[in-house]
Amino acid sequence: MNEKTLEKIEFNKIRSQLLEFTYFDGGKQSILETEPSNDLNTVLSRLNETGEAMELLRYGEPAFLNRVKIIDSLLAKARIGGLLSPQELIEVYFLLVASRLAKNMTDENKYKALQNYGSLLSENRPLEKKITDAVSEEGEIKDSASPVLAVIRKQINTYRLRIKEYLNQFIRSEQNQKYLQESLVTERDGRYVVPVRQEYRYEVKGILHDESASGATVFIEPMPVVEHNNKIRGLQAEEKREVEKILRELSQDVNYEVEELKNNLSLLSSLDHIFARARYAYKTNAFRPQINQNGIIDISRAKHPLLGANAVPIDVKLGKDFDILIITGPNTGGKTVVLKTIGLLTVMTMSGLFIPARENSIISIFEDIFADIGDEQSIEQSLSTFS
Repeated sequence: MNEKTLEKIEFNKIRSQLLEFTYFDGGKQSILETEPSNDLNTVLSRLNETGEAMELLRYGEPAFLNRVKIIDSLLAKARIGGLLSPQELIEVYFLLVASRLAKNMTDENKYKALQNYGSLLSENRPLEKKITDAVSEEGEIKDSASPVLAVIRKQINTYRLRIKEYLNQFIRSEQNQKYLQESLVTERDGRYVVPVRQEYRYEVKGILHDESASGATVFIEPMPVVEHNNKIRGLQAEEKREVEKILRELSQDVNYEVEELKNNLSLLSSLDHIFARARYAYKTNAFRPQINQNGIIDISRAKHPLLGANAVPIDVKLGKDFDILIITGPNTGGKTVVLKTIGLLTVMTMSGLFIPARENSIISIFEDIFADIGDEQSIEQSLSTFS
């Protein structure tokens, strides 16, 4: 359908409203890419989807969709053997969880239209578990990610405790108090140090790492903790290698499932779009119209969806007893609003949206829709072509 026509009848504003009812960018993308259809079966299918989604919303929102992201670039990186970060792996995990929950939600026989999506969604419990066993939802590698990593981190913590114990004793010692600027333990370049007065820098044996801006304080790593700090550095290098090994293995697992994940993302985007249509129907108190291909329109108490509570309801019949309708009246009398309401409700129906009109109102599916309306026309601003 001509995009200029859709703009003239302000369908772009309906789309913009619909975007606000989505959970993630995939749903928004689906809305923007979906055109009104003049195929009867397609329109029927879309309306069935909206109706079933409205029924499902009575039992609860698919809030699990709000953690899904468009991860095309991430999947492309995995496909060429790239190393995924912990945060990227968590995004894969959220997609897997949402796919499983959406499949369960839409896999009942009574939801035949939505089951078309549910049956195509793939579950992957092993990969889901493998990621969550290794990575926290905050994007941190867990100690339990591997036995080797658990041992390394335990050793690091043991050495840190020993260093802190020694340094706490050091700063509490009356003999050392006079050397210290403050009685505290701090860090410089990942190594534990104590703040020593400049004039006593040679009284405390150890490695000097830094000094304060004023030069009054130097930060020294006492010699007895140097060896423990060195061991921590060595263990941290081992930890880094082990973490990379874990990430490499998980990234490879994702690589094996790239096509499945891409398919799930596409299906979830469509479902997010469908549930947005359902929420929009509830918000606008809309009902499902009956449809035909014979040019028959019979809408009752129809309201222009952009006017909200201020809309004056209209009844329109066309295509049964007569197939040409002339609307007359004074300037700013609402003639264009009537025309736009008919055109807009028709396009909404062809897009799978329910319409703000009485139940069982009739809308026809047309091969095309044409509009010639002044560019100055703005229903929301109460600005007509002639005013």
